Amino acid sequence: MLKGERRRFRLVAALASAVLLLSACGGGGGDGDGGPVELRYSWWGNAERAELMQEAIAIFESEHPGIRITPNFADYADYWQRLNTESAGGGTPDVLQMDFGYLREYGDRGLLLNLDETPNPVPVDDLLPGLQQAGVVDGERYAVALSGNTWGLVYDPAAFRAAGVTVPESWTWEQYNAAITQVGRAGGISGAWDYTSIMGVFEIWLRQQGRTGLFSPDGRIEATREDLARFWQQGVDLRAAGAFPRQEAVAQALPVTVMAPTSPRRP
Repeated sequence: MLKGERRRFRLVAALASAVLLLSACGGGGGDGDGGPVELRYSWWGNAERAELMQEAIAIFESEHPGIRITPNFADYADYWQRLNTESAGGGTPDVLQMDFGYLREYGDRGLLLNLDETPNPVPVDDLLPGLQQAGVVDGERYAVALSGNTWGLVYDPAAFRAAGVTVPESWTWEQYNAAITQVGRAGGISGAWDYTSIMGVFEIWLRQQGRTGLFSPDGRIEATREDLARFWQQGVDLRAAGAFPRQEAVAQALPVTVMAPTSPRRP
């Protein structure tokens, strides 16, 4: 398969999967006279992702002439504001990208379709065991995962070497915080992105404190106020030390999530 053909296949597969994987309880339809089925598809992302999705939609429609896709995208924050407004007015998109953290909320509100009750349920047997239940809430399958993520830390070896920091095979949070502080003080870049603003990192941190996770099986929040205070205080301290980028720099870089420059680090 040629490079261009592989890319085309991936785009079609991604859109085809998305159309099947997460559907709202509403649903588009034809005009009643045998016309094409019209589906509204919403996702979050930047302009580059939107361009790829538009290309995927064009390919999908050419191979499925009975379906028309109306695309809609926004950056992450605006996406959820728009989706909440649309859903409150009965206008939930037919197909949408869903964050795992919002799945129960939208499912409990009756806004998502139980995919196991459709005439042709989405097969999940070929997914990894951990992903097979990723979209199930209280026994109802509201979504099917397209992929799984593994958390990792990406760093600039040259910047760490220049700051005199040696990267070990493993380290504690205290060692990591000290390292990124040293990097932030040594050069014109931040030592790291603000990990205390990411819920997934907070859950990992909680597990490392001996907790079972952020949520209990019945949906209750397991974290305490003290847990949040301890976790967020790390962010306060690291921003003050110059390890994290200033919020003004973060706002200027959006929607690109990069290591924002920090010089000058302080007003």
